[in-house]
Amino acid sequence: MLMHSGATVAGNEIVLFPAWPCDDWAVAFTLHAPHQTKIKGSYDGNGTLSNFSVTPASRKQDVTFAGCVKAVVWQ
Repeated sequence: MLMHSGATVAGNEIVLFPAWPCDDWAVAFTLHAPHQTKIKGSYDGNGTLSNFSVTPASRKQDVTFAGCVKAVVWQ
């Protein structure tokens, strides 16, 4: 699972990588989340999330990372 949001998470929180096999699984993604939110990025399979963006910018504060992500490079 790459994204989790909705009734089982607090408030408007969006959790990325909640059940992702962190090692060796790379992914480039564009996700559509609640409240007209678009999340884009690339995960390299080694802990780095690059080209990361959240639209609208006001939703950045609602995004959290579970486990895999050790470094974030914002776009």
